[in-house]
Amino acid sequence: MVALPRLAREPLDEYLATRREKSVAAPLFVTAYGRPIASNVVTRAARRTGERIGRRVHPHMFRHSYATELHDRGANIRDIRDLLGHESVSATEIYTHVSTARQKKVVGLLEQ
Repeated sequence: MVALPRLAREPLDEYLATRREKSVAAPLFVTAYGRPIASNVVTRAARRTGERIGRRVHPHMFRHSYATELHDRGANIRDIRDLLGHESVSATEIYTHVSTARQKKVVGLLEQ
């Protein structure tokens, strides 16, 4: 099971309601013919999105963004580790980057 915020869960629930195959064992994303989509479909969609916004985008970046956003909002590193399915906190630390907003917040601690 993957925990999702409402922002992601609601559209996913709507998508799942339209599917013919209702089994929880069925692939999550399928073609118009009900077959699992290939991983390169997601990669190509991310690349096209990146071209539109002028940045290089790859699907794996979303794991980094997810971990960093949770970290920035104060989530415990162990909770992030569990959500990402990592064995160790050290693996999770690779995914959590220090955002500009967090850097400013940390520097602001010196001004208090």
